[in-house]
Amino acid sequence: MAYRPAARMDSYERAHGSIATRMRHLGIRSRVGAPIIVDERVWGLAVVGSTRIEPLPPDTEERMGEFADLNRQPRQHGWPVLVGQRWSSRGIA
Repeated sequence: MAYRPAARMDSYERAHGSIATRMRHLGIRSRVGAPIIVDERVWGLAVVGSTRIEPLPPDTEERMGEFADLNRQPRQHGWPVLVGQRWSSRGIA
């Protein structure tokens, strides 16, 4: 499967459709999402959203992509161990 990068939506103000309507109703102003790929298939999606007026920081796509890519690594120790090891080594967890 080809790599699919994280994607950003900085405003739902002029967006159309049921998802945009729901985001406006919830007060979500911007969000970034990255696909979680397991065994070469889309397993899910990691998403972060914000209700602040200013958009999410410019490096959010990169950070979300790194988080979602944790499942691409060998799963010999399982998901929770990989998340804890990877993010704690960066001082995040």
